[in-house]
Amino acid sequence: MSQPADGSVEERHARIYERLEFVPFRKPERLSLAFYGDLDRGIADVVAILDWHGIETCQSCQGANYDAATKTWSGVGHCYPEPTVDFLGDDGAGMRALGVALMYALPVTALRRSWNVNRNGVLHEVVWQLVFDESLREASSR
Repeated sequence: MSQPADGSVEERHARIYERLEFVPFRKPERLSLAFYGDLDRGIADVVAILDWHGIETCQSCQGANYDAATKTWSGVGHCYPEPTVDFLGDDGAGMRALGVALMYALPVTALRRSWNVNRNGVLHEVVWQLVFDESLREASSR
């Protein structure tokens, strides 16, 4: 298989670290990508980048795989069809997270905000979502 146009995963990580010179680390123990090893491989880099910039993520998923030929989804246990990161924050959190993602040239396709509703029909939590192109997952799997 040929190397992706933007380089290997190691080269991408090196470019990420180069941009971190100005980031005010509040959690220095999380600077290592190894800290994020339990996350889906296809989204762990994104979660780390957002965390390093103070975005409080609460759920992430590299997305399920869709086979167009058989019209079936694979990837048991994935909560979203496309790579997605959920995060918490105030009214400006979405724009801050989008700005960070674009600074790292991540393939963002959508920024969403949703309100969770409890069993009594009461709004109780606002969640932001960044959704990414499938190329994000594919690049991380090489």
